[in-house]
Amino acid sequence: MIFIQTNEEGLLVTVHHQPFHEKWGYKKTENELLEIGYLVESIPEFEEVEGKESVIKYINGVFFVEYKERELTVEEQLQQAQSDLGTLLLESANDKARIAELEVTQGEMLMEIAMLKMGGSL
Repeated sequence: MIFIQTNEEGLLVTVHHQPFHEKWGYKKTENELLEIGYLVESIPEFEEVEGKESVIKYINGVFFVEYKERELTVEEQLQQAQSDLGTLLLESANDKARIAELEVTQGEMLMEIAMLKMGGSL
């Protein structure tokens, strides 16, 4: 059994995985613990969402999670910057290829205009 306590909003504030342990337990009976908290078989694991903090709540006998915004760690910031840089480099390469295509088209059109001005046919 796992002993948990929540605040008035249902947020877990205490989790003890061995509340009845001879040495590390609370040295209270099951009824005494139930007066100040809850006894549960397990606490579910919730998926982590990048850039969010998972806040586990227990309300009316049900566990659920809320995801709140948090600051990115330095490692997450670096990973995001690398991803952004990769995207920018790819977009830049695509733009350069398109510019080269347009330059070829422009050259062909200028050649056609010059030929027409000289009275030539295409």
